[in-house]
Amino acid sequence: MGTLQFNTIYQGHPAIDEGQMFKRRWFYDDMDQLTCIVPDNLIPRDMPHLRYFDTASGGPSGDETSGMLTTYTGEDMYVEHMHNSHYWPNEFTTALVDRFTADDRLVSYEYGSTYESRIEQEGGSQTGAYISDIQHHPDILDNEIIVRPDKVQKLGPKRNRASQLAIMAEFGHIYFSDKIPLGDIEETVEQIIQFTGEDGMSDDRVDSLGGSARYWKRLEQRSQL
Repeated sequence: MGTLQFNTIYQGHPAIDEGQMFKRRWFYDDMDQLTCIVPDNLIPRDMPHLRYFDTASGGPSGDETSGMLTTYTGEDMYVEHMHNSHYWPNEFTTALVDRFTADDRLVSYEYGSTYESRIEQEGGSQTGAYISDIQHHPDILDNEIIVRPDKVQKLGPKRNRASQLAIMAEFGHIYFSDKIPLGDIEETVEQIIQFTGEDGMSDDRVDSLGGSARYWKRLEQRSQL
């Protein structure tokens, strides 16, 4: 049992090791090469897929938005595609509807698997109105795409929300497709390593991966009941 898993289960909360939840050695070898990249053709396509989006507060170029397409084997979580961008409020709905419909075509028709999407919703945020607009969009309804909010306020601080991701990372169970540009993977991993859970830091990619990890773990636990 790893340190993050022990602290989460027996102490009731994840402890931050040396000021950070995530350690560089979980992602890099001694030669500073990433160890979490796998050939795309080794990722299982017949497993269920999830696109999880997180949005951050607006900046000079719009709201920072990150959406990860993942699949899960019951042990390993594979990141197949990243959608990282900035959107103004009037662009958000169209951008996510386009992304969700493209995902559905890929997963449902090419992979022959199932697909769902989640959008992180903080308490009282404008995201709830966006989610409703997306859910009632004709393209979403016509394709019967499942879009649901992930109401994270009840989960407590951001460190708690990222605890399942930290457990996966510590045991080497997070992998990125080699079809994702290397720069995007490196930027994402660096954001993960620098994550502290404090407000004001760029953590949209951590949030979207953390939400994905929680989704897959909940699904696994329900299937075991």
